[in-house]
Amino acid sequence: MSIEQKPSLPNLAAVRRELAQRFEPVYGAAEARCMAQILVEDLLGLTPTEVALRLADAVSASDCERLMQAGRRIAAGEPLQYVTGSVVFAGRRFAVSPSVLIPRPETQELVAWVAAEAGGRALSVLDVGTGSGCIAVSLKAERAQLRVSGCDVSADALAVARANADAHGLPVAWFEADILSGDVPGAPYDVVVSNPPYICRREMGAMSANVVEHEPHLALFVPDSDPLLFYRVIARRCVAGLLAPGGSLFFEINEAYGPQAARLLADTGFENVELRKDFWGKDRMLRATFRPRP
Repeated sequence: MSIEQKPSLPNLAAVRRELAQRFEPVYGAAEARCMAQILVEDLLGLTPTEVALRLADAVSASDCERLMQAGRRIAAGEPLQYVTGSVVFAGRRFAVSPSVLIPRPETQELVAWVAAEAGGRALSVLDVGTGSGCIAVSLKAERAQLRVSGCDVSADALAVARANADAHGLPVAWFEADILSGDVPGAPYDVVVSNPPYICRREMGAMSANVVEHEPHLALFVPDSDPLLFYRVIARRCVAGLLAPGGSLFFEINEAYGPQAARLLADTGFENVELRKDFWGKDRMLRATFRPRP
């Protein structure tokens, strides 16, 4: 008999255990336990320490029902972060919705690289395709002197980004723009950073179903015939005036196209092109400097 059928109130340990058991067929035992812990923390507003101290405590009927309803959604494949409505990125909590990609841990490395290069300088920064705003807001939080802007083609995504900046009390300028065809105000910028769509549609079959079925395809996929579409367009627009002379361009990239993306930047007129691996050892980040040639 499951917890949902038991007349007596279960304790927190039993609730967490049943959630993990529900998630295990989809995610495996280790990830299921982690997800159950996160769900309990987020929905009940508890820290990991508080969960550990309250495992023997009874869970109210209303809290148990909330957890089980959320658990059913996750067991059906809906991403945990969309169910809870938030994710921790670079040490801060960000709201997410199906209008935006769920921020990935490797993107934190891109933020750290940009912040390290900026140092104490009061630079202007543009985050292209900002989504949840995790890059733009994190950069402003890490380097208060930066003048940070974020743009996205999706008005719904910008609403999420704006809410995240407001929640952290950070001033970021937001504007709707299609980098492939529309004007981008505020140029030139000292730094342009982007984690654009970079997954070819032919790669869809190798991806997790919860990503393909729930995260926005507009922010994920590029045509199989043009995997470097956004890198090429953004690089050309940087050279055409989006990026100030001497400015830096940062990209998160598809691991399958590291050398090709680096060569594209060099061919577009960038110097000091650097390709970096993420903590998984995969080609994941690019940085280059724009200096107009005489």
